[in-house]
Amino acid sequence: LLKCDTSVWRNDGLRYIIVSVLWRLLDANESVISKTANTEDVSNEFLAARDSLIFRCLVVVGSGDFKYKGTSNETSKPLCCPMIVNLLRSMILRQRGLVAMIIKQGLSENMVDWL
Repeated sequence: LLKCDTSVWRNDGLRYIIVSVLWRLLDANESVISKTANTEDVSNEFLAARDSLIFRCLVVVGSGDFKYKGTSNETSKPLCCPMIVNLLRSMILRQRGLVAMIIKQGLSENMVDWL
């Protein structure tokens, strides 16, 4: 889902479908991981890594800090998508320290401003 073309993310209806499917997959994956992990620490570590990767990708899309295919320096404008914002907020509530971990990894100014 995260490898979709930028034109898909720019279309409101397709973006809504992608984010809602992603949200359901994250919930299903979380329950599978919590049931199959050997210890709670292992499941928490895996979920933290997964959430940080997905959170960063969604911030890149939402902030418009990506380049279009075939252009050299033209970046997108920030998206106004309540679904992405709601998913990011729910991830922040579930995973304490997620924002600090992402900012520590280094974000561009556009991403920090959007966040």
